[in-house]
Amino acid sequence: MREHTLHLLVPGLLGPMPALARSGLRPELPRLSRCLARADRLPAPGRDLESTLFGLSGLAPPPGRDLPVAAFQRVGEGAAPDERPWMLAHPVFLRPDRSRLLLFDFQDLTLSPEEARDLAGLLEGHFREQDWHLELAEPFRWYLSPDRAPAIQTFGLGEVFGRNIAAFLPRGDEALVWHGLLNEAQMLLFGCETNRAREAAGRLPVNGLWVSGAGRLPERFVFPYDRLFADHPLPRGMARVGGVVPAPLADWEPENGEGRALLVDDRLLRPVWRADPYDWTEALAAFDAWLAGPLRALSEKRLERLDIYPCNGARYRLDRRALRRFWRRAGDHGSRLDPDPVLQRI
Repeated sequence: MREHTLHLLVPGLLGPMPALARSGLRPELPRLSRCLARADRLPAPGRDLESTLFGLSGLAPPPGRDLPVAAFQRVGEGAAPDERPWMLAHPVFLRPDRSRLLLFDFQDLTLSPEEARDLAGLLEGHFREQDWHLELAEPFRWYLSPDRAPAIQTFGLGEVFGRNIAAFLPRGDEALVWHGLLNEAQMLLFGCETNRAREAAGRLPVNGLWVSGAGRLPERFVFPYDRLFADHPLPRGMARVGGVVPAPLADWEPENGEGRALLVDDRLLRPVWRADPYDWTEALAAFDAWLAGPLRALSEKRLERLDIYPCNGARYRLDRRALRRFWRRAGDHGSRLDPDPVLQRI
């Protein structure tokens, strides 16, 4: 009989959330706290959602290059796999703050499909010599295919959100080339007709483009799980490329079949990016309530093992033997949180 295990990837489960202590919030998480206290804590690859997914799948970036996040994630949006290089290209608002520029994306702001198409068309036309091709999965999430794979290493949106972009610009052999291209995009967007209309209506302008996750799909890729339940397009794309049909996050049930199931719950990510303890604790409470199902399946022998990945370099492994470690006290969730990032969110 094949194993029946559930692997939960929950980026943001352990923060960081430096504002939690100041907020006075003390989330009551009886199931999650019990799981983390009684589980075996083991090392795991990766320090965020992307590097954890790729590490568990046995993929590492070439030296000085990115993981091919965009190429896989584009397939998760419904595009057909191809051999072109792809990069994530997020339209962003760069907010001047003294001598710095702080970056914010438009997922939580208003950017219409028509505005996004106009801005993407403006950029495509200007960078025709570089053979730029832009695809819009959402108004706030674009994919850029340049004429060749860039020789750079980039930082993902979650690393730079709300921070000074100076420390997160592309690095590598072609870093200066891409610094110039991104600066050129800023100048092109500044004062364009779409942005003038937005500002006249009291809305923030799209005054920058942020690229990351550059690369091509590998020639061969085997998805290491039998089933996937996720709404995020990156794991959905990895499953599709690896020959597994993805299902929505809400479709998981213990009776959905034997084998290794991967479930990716990314609902804690944006509250962590925004350093918002209120939305974060609300999402945590929902996750804690949902855990009742897997824990019941584990105790009733319908599930052999539960692995929880906070996407911070650790995994928490729980089986029926571990569930009986009643002497391990659950404790306060705040005491388990990841430390503040080295570069403080501003």
